[in-house]
This record gives sequence, structure tokens and C-alpha cells, in this order.
Amino acid sequence: MTKTEEHGNHSITDSNPNEHMSKSKSSPLKDACAEVIGKMEGVKSNDEMVKAVLAIFPSKAKNPASSVLTELRNRRDVVSLEGGLWATTDLLAEGARFRIPIAGDDLVLGTVKTHWFLPFSNLKHPIESRFIDDLGYEIPVVTKQLDLLKLDDKQLIDRLETITDSPYIHEIDRLLSQQDDPPVTLEIDESMDEEAILAKAIGVFREKLKATSFPEVTFHDMTDLFIRHRAEEGDFLIVTVKPGENSYIFEFEPASMASTRLIDKRDAEFRDYIRQAVKAKTRVQADQLILASYHKFPWMKQYPCSNWIEIVENDDSLRFIKIMGAHWEIAPIDHRIPLDMIAMDNSTARKLENRVAAVEDELDDLNGKLERALDSLVPALMTGGIGGPENVPAAKRPKSKSADKIDKHNNDLIYKFFQHEVKRGKSETASGDKSDCVKLFADVLLEEEMKPVEFASFDDLGAFAFDWFPENILITSDFDIRSVLGAIRDFYRFLASTGRIKSAGFADAFYKLRDLAAERTDLVRRLPPEYFEDDEDDFEDDDE
Repeated sequence: MTKTEEHGNHSITDSNPNEHMSKSKSSPLKDACAEVIGKMEGVKSNDEMVKAVLAIFPSKAKNPASSVLTELRNRRDVVSLEGGLWATTDLLAEGARFRIPIAGDDLVLGTVKTHWFLPFSNLKHPIESRFIDDLGYEIPVVTKQLDLLKLDDKQLIDRLETITDSPYIHEIDRLLSQQDDPPVTLEIDESMDEEAILAKAIGVFREKLKATSFPEVTFHDMTDLFIRHRAEEGDFLIVTVKPGENSYIFEFEPASMASTRLIDKRDAEFRDYIRQAVKAKTRVQADQLILASYHKFPWMKQYPCSNWIEIVENDDSLRFIKIMGAHWEIAPIDHRIPLDMIAMDNSTARKLENRVAAVEDELDDLNGKLERALDSLVPALMTGGIGGPENVPAAKRPKSKSADKIDKHNNDLIYKFFQHEVKRGKSETASGDKSDCVKLFADVLLEEEMKPVEFASFDDLGAFAFDWFPENILITSDFDIRSVLGAIRDFYRFLASTGRIKSAGFADAFYKLRDLAAERTDLVRRLPPEYFEDDEDDFEDDDE
């Protein structure tokens, strides 16, 4: 290795992608923003940024400040910070530190995976930058084939899963699903478990690797650094970013020397920061969010927490969206994108599998609570009845079997209920909301059972509240199951008071299950949509 001079001739010019965008789609506002950003020193406020831009580009727009701030938010060379502040990406990145966990495949191949460098690699790509070790020496760049056959099965999978758009990991998936072309027989035995089947698939894949000519790869060879420090899997590299010197500086930290408690504390703080950002915006640009964190958390430039990718990876409530190369987004695990229909990334798929298993356990517990609650309601149902056609006096029963006529009949009853609520002193808005809740149930009963609304039974309410509602009403809807069940109870009390049904006891009894219905709704909404495709369970099955 050769000692690197502070201002040597090793620097490689790194073009700013935003500059190309500005040149290809130039406008006076874009040019003014670029000029202001190019001269920025330190952190600036919204007002300072707007005034500086408008001084170059006076605008006649109704709200020029809004146009300026929108343009700034769409750029990648400046970052919006909390409190209406702005900083350039270079300012935030200068002196930034991040942690790389050393994996077994890194040690075997003498590399570190480039995804750990995000978002800084979008500013200064690692292969175009100098790597400086803890002695001040430059880590050499080599070009050669990576011998994946040196890796054991776990290391092989880990390495392939971290290669963006790796065709090789999909190759193993095809083997496991027997969709290889031409077909490959894995000779799977019925006694083999999933682990044995995967090992078999990897064995076949290894045979294919032997016949594959891999292209040469250019990378920084970390072998000497690993050997000198006797690095082991689980140790860390702490990297300091120096955009002005086009460098990444590496320090080695053995796992045994890491401040575990401090890292855990800072991980929790950083995790909450990411969750709050995702909660506020649903999808957030990872590079903007992570760069902004270096202003929010000064310790990020001192002793960093775990790598943000690792934090998101280990959080079952979050997912990555990688649809534009190295420009990643972070979203809630429930957020779906069109590409999920073709191939969901392995991390998100695993998290959803974990979520389904955990929710299924909670649903089993809920079913136990529901059974006990139903047992406690037996006395009330014995005296109040379970509803149904026999609850409707013969003189009051609608004769038609036409869906349109039943719907008109239901609407007439619900309108009378609306008028009744208004007479009781409720506002028209509140009365209308309650009527909408009843209408929702009436429509489901008509579609599923072809029943007029007064023919509803205790089991019909169960099927609606515990099966249909959680699977069909979006979390963003104005309908809340507790409010809906309260409105339904009041509706049947109204029908009973007018003699249209004999008793509202079944609705009164069911209202006592409202908290369990809300709990089930919350649980079901945490399940992926495909979970329900073949689900034929209903309330009566649970009741049994």
C-alpha cells in the first residue's frame, strides 16, 4: 500500500446528477435555485432561501415562496431539515459517520457491500472514491472475479440477497418453485423439511455456478485490513465521509469493544425518528431523511448507531421500496406497490410472513376471548332472543323478494330512523352519520343474504362485524366499528319501539362485543390482502 497525500492526484471527478437534470430541463427558477445552493454556507431558513432565490429570479406568481420551496424539495443537492431549515448535501455529509457490520462473506471475499454506503454513495460513489484505512494508507482498487463458490450456503444467500437486482437469487427461487428453464428435478423427498429442500436447491445452484463465467468486478480490496485486525464476523467498520476529499476513512471496531448499550439507545432513538417520518408522509425518500438526521442528531458524526439499513431491515413495521436504482424509499410494511404483484423483495416478504404468523397467534387468542364472551351472553339471548324473521310480527313482514324492492323498503325504515333521531334532539349531521352506519349493514345483509334489514339476527351481526367489516372497510374510512354497532343497536331499539320487531335484545347483547370486534378489525388490517383470497372462515364457524 502507498501512503496517501492529503491533496494527491488520486481524486476522481464526481458529477452531480442534479446538475445534469438542471441542464437538460433548465428554467429560470431551477437556475436561480442552483445558483443559491451553489453559494450556500451553513444552514439557512425558509425565508433566507426564498429571498435569495427571488433576488435572482423575481416572480410574479401569486405565492412565489411556495413555488421556490416546492422546487427546492424536488432537488437532491439540498435537504429540508426540521424547523423550516435547509442545508446542502455536502455540508450534511462532511464528517458524517456510519457503521458497517462485517459479514462472513465479506471476510471470505475481501469486500464490503456497497449498499451500506447509501445515501452517501449517491453523492460520492465508493468505487470512484478513495478508501483510507486507520493508518492513513489507501486501500487498493482491484478488478477480478468474485469466487462465490468459496462461500458456505448461508454466506452465499447473504451475498446474493444484497446484490441489487441479482439474477442469481431469483435462480434459487426458480429451483425451489420448480420453474427453472429447462426444468430441473431436485429429487425432493416427502420427508425433507424446508431447510433440506433449500440446501438441495443451493447444491444444484452451485453446480450451475461452476459452469458460469462471472464478469470481473472492480472493488476496494479490504483483505489486508481484515487480516491486520484479525476481523471476525460481527465486528464493525466505522466509516467517516469526506466529500471534499473524495474519501471514505475506515476505523475497525471489534464487537467486544463496541459500546452496546449506547448503540442500542441510539438505535431506538433513530428507529423512532424513521417511524415518525413514515407515519407523517407514508413514503419518504431515504437519502433526504438520512442526510437530515446528521443535523438532528449531532452524535451521528461522533459515535454512530447501527446502519440505518440494518435498523429498517430489523423493524417489522417498515419496508424498503427500491424502484429507482440506489434511490430508496422507506414505507410502512403494509404499503403495497405495483411491482409487488410481480416480485416482492425478500426482506418485505419475510416481514409479511412474520406478521401473518404473529397476527394469527393474536387472532387465536381473540377467538378464545370471543368464545368466553359468547358464553356470558347466553342468558341475555335466552330472554331477548337472537333476532331473525321470527322476531318480526307477521303483519309487519315485507312480502317482496326483489332486491330493488327490499332496498327501497330498507331505505324507508332507515329514513324513519333518521327522522326519529332528529326529533330526539340529535343534529341532522349526527343523525345522518348513524343512518349511514345502518345503511352499510343493511346493504351487506341484502347482498349476502337477500334479507330485509329487520330480519337480521345475532349471527348476521357477527358475520358483519367480525368478518365482512374488517376485510372490506379501509383503515382510512370514516366508519368505526364501535360507532357502527352503536348505531345498529339504536336502530333496532327504534324498530322495537314502533312494533316493527318484537325485541332489540339481540342487538343490545351484540353491542357488548364491540371492543372485541374493534380488536379483530385492527388485527385483520395488519394482514396482507392475499391472506383472504382463500379464507372461508365466518362468524358462525368461530361460534362453533
